[in-house]
Amino acid sequence: METALVWQNLKKLVESYLHRRARAYLLVFLLFSLGACGGVLSLGYLPSDDLTALSGQLDTFVTSLRTAGGQVNQQVLLELSLLSHVRTVFLFWLLGATIVGLPLVLGLVLAEGFSSGFAAGIMVSHFGLNGVFLAGLTLLPKSLLAVPALLLAAVSSLSFSLLLLRTGLGWRPANLLQEFLAYSLLQFLAGMVFLLASLVESLVVPVFLRNVWPYLTLGGRF
Repeated sequence: METALVWQNLKKLVESYLHRRARAYLLVFLLFSLGACGGVLSLGYLPSDDLTALSGQLDTFVTSLRTAGGQVNQQVLLELSLLSHVRTVFLFWLLGATIVGLPLVLGLVLAEGFSSGFAAGIMVSHFGLNGVFLAGLTLLPKSLLAVPALLLAAVSSLSFSLLLLRTGLGWRPANLLQEFLAYSLLQFLAGMVFLLASLVESLVVPVFLRNVWPYLTLGGRF
């Protein structure tokens, strides 16, 4: 009974939080989507030499997986993914704790979206139909966790930065220490979700690749 009451209160708390921050989440999601579209479209403006070099690196990576029987160094993948996500959360936390970091938070969201769109775009551009499956296998599983974590980290940063601005101007009195602790807790939760995304990227994605690899070819055809 007590457990049900706790979950009910927690549900109401989450619903209230999402309702109050709905516009901020929509803004961040649109910025991320805009960045992703920009990443895809940027491929059309890349010099041919750069595009060839990137395609060659992608070929090397994919070939190494295939020649190694689909095996990858999962520890290295985990370390690289964790480092990237820890850096992202730290930047959001740091920028959100300053008033001047407000526009930089928006820029970071655009950059993250651009990176995701560019990665998916280069796979589809080089491998064709197989690139769609490759992008889905390598990017989609972790994105189901990483994107919500990114939204949480970004919205928390924007909200706290705006709170600092309003408090500094005398528009809204607030207990900054309490608000800062709550803000840091939200960033910690985002980091935990990013951790799950790293585990999926390093442990689950390679398994997907090994299972579907026999059906994929470098020429973009089955």
